[in-house]
Order: sequence, then C-alpha cells, then structure tokens
Amino acid sequence: MTLRPQEAYWFDLYVPREQTVYAVEALASTNLVQLEVDPEHRSSLNIEQLRDTIAQYREINRKFGNYLPQPDQFPTLFESTPDDDAVKSLEILSQLGNKIEQLLAEQDKFKKQLEELLLLDEYIRSLGDEQQDIAAIGHETGLLYKAIYSCPRREDLAEDHQLEASVNRLSHSEHHDFYLIADSPSKGETIHDYFTDMGCHRIHIPDWLDADESAQESGLLEKIGATEVEINRIEEQLNQYKNHEHAGRAVSNLELLGWYVRHASETSFEKKLCYVSGWSSTNDVKTLQKALDKHHIRSVIRLCNPPIGTHAPVTSSHSWWTQPFQIFTSMMGTPGHAEVDPNVILPVIVPLLFGYMFPDVGHGLILAFIGLLLFKRWPASRFLIPCGLVAATFGYFFGEVFGLEDVLPVIWMHPLEDPLMIMLVPFVFGVLLMLLGLVFNGIEAWWRSEFRTWLLSDAAVLVLYASALISVLYTDALWFTLCGLIWYLTGSLVRARNYDDEDFISAIGSLLQSVFELTINTISFLRVGAFALAHAALSAGATEIISFIDDTSLKLITFVILHIFIIVIEGFVVFVQTTRLILFEFFIRFLRVDGRIFNPVTKPNQSR
Repeated sequence: MTLRPQEAYWFDLYVPREQTVYAVEALASTNLVQLEVDPEHRSSLNIEQLRDTIAQYREINRKFGNYLPQPDQFPTLFESTPDDDAVKSLEILSQLGNKIEQLLAEQDKFKKQLEELLLLDEYIRSLGDEQQDIAAIGHETGLLYKAIYSCPRREDLAEDHQLEASVNRLSHSEHHDFYLIADSPSKGETIHDYFTDMGCHRIHIPDWLDADESAQESGLLEKIGATEVEINRIEEQLNQYKNHEHAGRAVSNLELLGWYVRHASETSFEKKLCYVSGWSSTNDVKTLQKALDKHHIRSVIRLCNPPIGTHAPVTSSHSWWTQPFQIFTSMMGTPGHAEVDPNVILPVIVPLLFGYMFPDVGHGLILAFIGLLLFKRWPASRFLIPCGLVAATFGYFFGEVFGLEDVLPVIWMHPLEDPLMIMLVPFVFGVLLMLLGLVFNGIEAWWRSEFRTWLLSDAAVLVLYASALISVLYTDALWFTLCGLIWYLTGSLVRARNYDDEDFISAIGSLLQSVFELTINTISFLRVGAFALAHAALSAGATEIISFIDDTSLKLITFVILHIFIIVIEGFVVFVQTTRLILFEFFIRFLRVDGRIFNPVTKPNQSR
C-alpha cells in the first residue's frame, strides 16, 4: 500500500492468429491486463530477420559470454517491434564485444609479458651463486649469437651433439633446464630451430634490466608486480561488464526472442501472427507468460515503453478495507501518477466524520447491519459497516442509545451538556485535515519536480495557516505568521523575476484567495459538531414524544417509526455532509484528478 498511484506497464503480445482468443482469455484470468490498441503498430514480426539476429547474438555470447550479464539478470525492455529491438540489442552487445575483445587482447599481452618475466626470474634464481652478466646477453653486438633458452626438464638434452657451441652453460630449476648459448651468428638460426623443435622457449632479456646483479632481482620483482596489477585491472574492468544494465537488458531481450524462435517455428513461417497490446498492472512479465504457458499458447509477451501519445492508466489502493470508500474518490475522478492516492486514508477519515455526526449505539449498529445485508447486491454500501461501527463507538462514549437516558453511562461527554466541546473537537480535526491536505500538496510538488516553486509560495501558506490558528491560544505564534507572510512575499518576488510584475500581483491575489478559502473550509468543520448536537436533540425530542404515549403497543410502534425516520433522514444528510467535507474541504487542497483508472479485462463466464 502506497500513497502514490502506480502507473501501468505497456505490454506487447505476439501469438498465432488461431490462438488469439485463447491468449486473451488466459490474460484475462490474471486480472492484470487492460487491452488497448497500439496507434503506432504497423509492422509484423519478421522471423527470418529475427533468426539471423539471434544467430549473431549466439556467436557473441560464445566468445564473450563469460563477461556478459546472465540472462534474466535484468528485466526485458522493448521499445518497438521485437525484430527491431533485437537489432538494437545486438548492436549494444556488438559494441560491448569489441571493447571486451580489445581488453582481452591487452590482457593477453600482459600475460605473455608476465610469463617472460617469471621465466627470467626463474633463470636468475637457478644460477645461484654463479652469477652472469645477463644484461649484456640481451645487448646485440653482431659478433656473437647470444641467447638463453628455457626447456622442459630432460636428462638427455645436455648430451645431444647438436648443442656443441662456443659457450653452452646449463642451469636447472624445478621445472626447467636453462641454456646460455653463445656462438657465431651463422649458427644462430640452426641453434634456434633446434631449441624450438625441442619445445624450448627463448627468454627475452629486456632493455631495462639493470647490469648490477644486486639490483636485477628487485627491479624484476617490481616489474612482475606492476604487470600483475595491470592484468588484475583489466580483469576487474571485464567483470564490471557482467553488471552492465543496457547489456543485461539486451541479453534478456535476445534470450526471450531466441526462445520464441525455437518454440514458434510451427506457426511463424506458414501463418500470420496476431498482435495484442495494452497495459499491465504488474511489471513481472513471467506472471503473464506463465498464464499463457498454462494454456499451451505459443507466444511471446514483453513489457516495453508505451507508444508516444498514450496515457498510462493508474492503479490505486484496492485492499478490502479501502474499496468501500472509493466512491468518494470516484466522484472527483482518478488521481494521476504524481498525485496522492486518498483511498489510503479515507477508511480512517470518513468513518470518523460520519460517526461523530451520528453518535448513537443503536443507530450505528443498525447502519452496520444494513451494510452487511446490502453489500453483496450493492458493493458500494459496504462503507456503512465501518461508519456504523464508529457511530456506535461514539454513541458509547456519549452514552446515547436511541436517545434513551440511563441505559449507558457517559464515558466522555454528553453532546447536549457540553456543546462547546462537541463543536471544538471536529474543528481541531478539520484543522489537522487541512494541514494534511497542504502537506500532500507539497509531496505532489516533489513528485512533479516542482518542489522549489512549492517552497517559495505554498509552503509559506502552510506556515501562515498553522501559525495563525496557534496564535489563538499562544499570541507569540503571530511572529511565525509574520515570517510566513514575509516568506510568501519574498518567494513571489523571486518567482516574479522570472516572469513579470503581473505575476507578482496575481500571487498576492492568490494569497488572499487561499486565506479566504482556508478560513471558510476550516469553519465548515464546525458543522460536524453541529450535526452531532442536532442528532442528540432529535433523539431526545423523539424520546420526549414517546413519553407522552400511554399505550405500550402504540409507544413501541411510534418508537420504531421515529427512529427509522431519524436513521433514514439523518443518515442521508450526514452522508451528504461527509461527502461535501471530503470533496470540497479536503480533496481540493491537493487532488487534481488528471489520471485514468486501470480497468482490467475480466475472464468470461464460459470456460474454454
């Protein structure tokens, strides 16, 4: 349950023509779908193009799937037809694939560099105390062929006669044999071919390697560390693509369309598809797809951006305790997405107003009973149940039962004995309700991105209203009233700078109008107390009339007739007054009703 109405989501459904009726019936069974024609839909689903697009996606996924988001990690989001969206999704993944390919190539280069550095470090360590001028080996002179080869451990390699060279020094590590070769340049190619054929690898001696043997190890370790950092950096960057939102939606879109290509082959090429569109009150497309799958309907359904120019319907609170009071909101209209949904708080406000004006245990229980009897035939009458129970509660506190005295003790106060307090309580309640309406107006301004404008003017009106009322009891609050007035005038000047002087004059007129309306609207809540007093007086009058009748049967008949008259007349009048206070004193403060209600299609009575 939320204060803000929820906008519906646009959906598209492609289904074989012969299954269209069954598909609509399946969606209707969910009570989550409102059908509406897409004014922009002109093209049909191109399965051949879609199949080719999916094949290209599979190839991208085969190469770079380890670094792409997982299917269903992000919800599908379509903006046009499925084949067009498939092309757009493929383009997103193609661009991302190019970036991943570049990063993988760069990472591969660093990995090879790290492998070279680790072999060089392993060779240096294999020498132990027998140090060599390794840096000089990497310096080409043209007079000698100088090279270091790393070979897998082999015992017979050292005895091979082909290794006869001017210099042939052998060292060992746990996994490799290392050969330092020095000979004439004419033998270089033969020596290299020999080691390559034996599965050996020539170690590259970098130019930056220090000639100082003591500095070689530290420099080499530093270079190894820097290379590992680069490899990890690239890996982290690659892993970030796994949570790329646009790529994730593209993957989800193409996976869904790929599923459709696999499962709709029986009808996609031979028969035309039917396109169904509309609104859904849920953004969980799996719920709708499950309803279609349950009836074995070959289809693809997706949520996407609504067509340009369409106005999304909204869903308001439909819980069991708010439904009886939606009749009050429907009299005004439907709140939009950027408006407060009053249905959330009406179950509290309406019974309190109604019950306070109709405070009687007997009358309240009768109203509740009438609501129970009628709600199945007229669901709108259900509001009588909570209103009657609250009326009975107030009657209990006031000690009123059909106007009879001494039946119940007075728990709180008796209306005719303390009329001033009876008038004051709803007045305070009305003030709080007016303040709540002004606060709701500020919340809506925040939702509409107009909060700055609200702060410059309407917020000042709220301060003016609240402080002026408080000043009745605490005169020091008038300082806040003065601050509120200065606040409003300053804010109006700030707004007028962006427009002209006429806007400032209009703002002053709006302030006077707001003050006048708030004053009148607040005073209107005194009528709640007045009707409570009128009800007590009318009940007492009926009791007085009955007391003059001596015949018991006639007295009983008169009692029933008079109280039926009171219940019918006062019930109607109190309902009208409650409606008036809600609509014209409370709703007018914040409700614009610029939305349209979500009306789901319902399943027909006949079964499939």
